[in-house]
Amino acid sequence: DDCLFHWIPKRNIETWLIWLLEPRPLDEDVDYKDQFFRRFGNEQPKNIENAAAKFFTHSRPNAGIPSDCPPSLEGPLRNPPPKR
Repeated sequence: DDCLFHWIPKRNIETWLIWLLEPRPLDEDVDYKDQFFRRFGNEQPKNIENAAAKFFTHSRPNAGIPSDCPPSLEGPLRNPPPKR
């Protein structure tokens, strides 16, 4: 009886990863894939883990979501899956 959630970025997941690692306003219509790999690719496993930890922090009850959060990420942060 596992829940399955699909959180879908507007363009690609690298937009979310960049924002989680270095919060700043991002245009979700821009392809940040190459920029992500140039900036973070050499330590990708560590950076993915850091981004996941920040996602967890931002998705906690009563956690504030910064105003520059990409709109497609705001929903998953505000509405995490229910606990089972």
